[in-house]
Amino acid sequence: VDEDYFIASADGEFGDASIKYLHGENIQEHAKSLFSLDKIREMLKADKFSEEAEISLGTDMPLSLTLNMVTGDGKLSFLLAPRLETDE
Repeated sequence: VDEDYFIASADGEFGDASIKYLHGENIQEHAKSLFSLDKIREMLKADKFSEEAEISLGTDMPLSLTLNMVTGDGKLSFLLAPRLETDE
């Protein structure tokens, strides 16, 4: 995440991908974290409950995904711990 864009990228055995989204938020500093793509896919299966998703993250901090229920009856929130790389 930087001042203008949310960038999601993945490196895999058969190829790489990168997606850049213009977010329009006031970001004070850059953030970079690694997360399991499979776990994010599982979280996004709940998209049928909401038209909008709010993502919060920071450098080596958990990713928070919050979905406001379409009916207005509540929120559904997920937390995902980052994958931390070691020097070993």
